[in-house]
Amino acid sequence: MSRRVFGRSAVVLSLVVALSGCGKKDSPTSPGGGSNCSVIVGNKGTVTAQIDGAAFSGITPTGGATQTPNVITLFGQTTDNTTLTLGTTSLNGTSTFGAGIVNGSSISLQTRSCTAGTGLWMAVFGSGSGTITIQSTPTGATGTFSGTLVAVPNSGATGTKTITGGQFNVTF
Repeated sequence: MSRRVFGRSAVVLSLVVALSGCGKKDSPTSPGGGSNCSVIVGNKGTVTAQIDGAAFSGITPTGGATQTPNVITLFGQTTDNTTLTLGTTSLNGTSTFGAGIVNGSSISLQTRSCTAGTGLWMAVFGSGSGTITIQSTPTGATGTFSGTLVAVPNSGATGTKTITGGQFNVTF
């Protein structure tokens, strides 16, 4: 059973919500600003939040939100390719996760400077903590999220990232 849960968590973890802020002077992921590096193809929804008190607003590109029979994943992306990814095994309702709670849900933040990763923070079983509340249909999902994400070793990340007021509205 633990092998199955770990496998499901790994899938969710690999598809967590995309967050980007390069090119915005008030970005929580790239203080001081940066350049716009990519074009986001399609618009399947939005992911917004406060990260360490700074506003984040990402677009969910085509293919950036998926629903399988037991897992929903989605992400928001900015033009520097930073991503904030959410994954949950709860198709409707609230999922709380973190240290000691293994249920297949997760939040991750991968900051980027265009093509290069600059840091990765996560809340998943064993580290950090988070809550995702979701209402899904066969064609989309809406909900809220929050969490405390911890730095992943050797990723360039340090410390923690606190996410509050997170909201998403996506179509599959």
